[in-house]
Amino acid sequence: LDPMTGLITVAPNTPAGIYSVAYEICTVDLPVNCASAVETVTGAHPKLVLTLQAMDPVRPDGNPAAMPNVGDLVPYVMTVTNKSIVPVENIAISGVDLTNIVCNPTTLAPNEMATCTVDPHEITVEDINAGGIEKTAQVTGTSSIGTPVDVSDTRNNGGSETSVDPDM
Repeated sequence: LDPMTGLITVAPNTPAGIYSVAYEICTVDLPVNCASAVETVTGAHPKLVLTLQAMDPVRPDGNPAAMPNVGDLVPYVMTVTNKSIVPVENIAISGVDLTNIVCNPTTLAPNEMATCTVDPHEITVEDINAGGIEKTAQVTGTSSIGTPVDVSDTRNNGGSETSVDPDM
């Protein structure tokens, strides 16, 4: 609590929770009159949810692939949603086998979603022999109240990522 301005600030990376700030305010005139109050501040880490969904394979010419073959392409749809109460900036996605990932926008207001593009995956002999393709991705960003937490579900078994956070 800044006694000069009355502004209450929460330090970055403060654990999520509900905090009470007790204060007293007094007049400067005589006689001095004072009043006490308690302000409640709710702190939470920013939360980002990433979805990574494989679409139906297409042939290199862009036509649908009825039966996936080596050389066919698997396009992906990716989104990032800010599930927090503050803006999150510098949104970035990384993935071991994903290339040319671009999100727009890279700053998200609360509950705003960005659409991201990524190069399609070219099906290989190894993919066919393995019986499928597995891709993973992580999302990062920055905010004024701490480091955002990626609450995406990593147990997707090849399907769309969804949140496992019970608070969402």
